Amino acid sequence: MNEVEQPAPTEDAAHQAALQRFFAQALRLKRLRRSGWVRKGVREPESVAEHSWGVALMVAVLCPTTLNRERALMMAVLHDLAETIVGDLTPHDLEPEGGKRAAETKAMQQLLEELDNGDALRELWLDYEHLRSPEAAFVKACDKLEMGLQALSYEREQGAELEEFCFSARAALTDFSTLQALVNRASWTASQEHSDETEQP
Repeated sequence: MNEVEQPAPTEDAAHQAALQRFFAQALRLKRLRRSGWVRKGVREPESVAEHSWGVALMVAVLCPTTLNRERALMMAVLHDLAETIVGDLTPHDLEPEGGKRAAETKAMQQLLEELDNGDALRELWLDYEHLRSPEAAFVKACDKLEMGLQALSYEREQGAELEEFCFSARAALTDFSTLQALVNRASWTASQEHSDETEQP
């Protein structure tokens, strides 16, 4: 019996398949735990996707009117996407051959090459990665702020010793004094205690 010839995939079907492949890979960020917290023994540490959401939230709330908020939000969503392939590498990890940046650049090319707007998304990521614009510098600051506040949260909730992360965040925020002031253990603890009180029935 002759095999029935299958019709060639339509352009729409090929586009749909490309989107499905992209999202299947990208959504792995929801299962990838942040390596720094794992290394410090934090219980049930956040995923990279949760971190990216936190950065995007901070950009949405704190972005100065002088910056392009939409562009900054896109960077926040994309900034750790390469980790679906490369992993969440920290300074304590062995770098891949050629270095972390080269590996992540290659990963982003691989992830985005089939998307219609892949080149534009890749350029946004490169802007962030190389800090080419004021928006990129601000998103990077929010990335450090989110790390610092998450460290304070884990310290309070679990008694973890995470001062190295708080110190790193404050050091990276010297050009953003308003953000730097938020990474303050005493005021953070006070704000959390107030929140706990308001939640009491």
